Amino acid sequence: MDSYSNELAGSVEDIAISDMVPPANSLRSCMNGIEQLAESIMKIGLLQPIVVRTNNLGSFELVAGNRRFNACKKLGWRKISCHLVELDDKSALEVSIIENIQRELLSVKDKHKQSQLAGMIRNKQLSSRDTRGLIKDDLTYADIDSLSHTYNDHYDCAQERISKSFDKSIIALRIAIKKVGSIVETIEDDWIFYDILLHHKNMLNSQIDLLIKEKRKYKNQRSLQKLKRLNL
Repeated sequence: MDSYSNELAGSVEDIAISDMVPPANSLRSCMNGIEQLAESIMKIGLLQPIVVRTNNLGSFELVAGNRRFNACKKLGWRKISCHLVELDDKSALEVSIIENIQRELLSVKDKHKQSQLAGMIRNKQLSSRDTRGLIKDDLTYADIDSLSHTYNDHYDCAQERISKSFDKSIIALRIAIKKVGSIVETIEDDWIFYDILLHHKNMLNSQIDLLIKEKRKYKNQRSLQKLKRLNL
């Protein structure tokens, strides 16, 4: 089963460990087995990028992959392959929960049923306890479809696709700002070039603010349209 984070809009980038910070609300307080994980990564590499998002301080906050991050840090890596995504606090917590129950889902041998369960857990935002209960109850396909039906009736694929396009654009601009900022730090003596780059960096920040406002406006418009359709 593919990781849920693979479905998120974003970009895979090599990010310096020094630019990364732990999540505000970490679901994993236990870090047992870091040594073994580090040995595995040293032998076969990091098979899956960790998931990060940008914060207001210009750093990259861990969303999922805390153990992998600490294992790579233990190995002395300076950079880690990261899946950079644009998420609010609620969505970041959702991704973190789902990534932490991947092993529970792997206990379901039927791949189709496994995929159905993963979709329902994501859409219904089920807790780890609820997930274990579903797996223990060994639900049939009909059970899963019935539980998922309420959400699917209201799921708007077009809105999701366009929302992801906004996120990809915002992420691309954030990466550009980070790279421009790195260049700016090296040419402070050349005031003309420094001012030019600083001006463009500010322009990129303005574009991000504009995209965030447009995304919010679009979502509000779609919500109003949905309410109108329901009232017809």
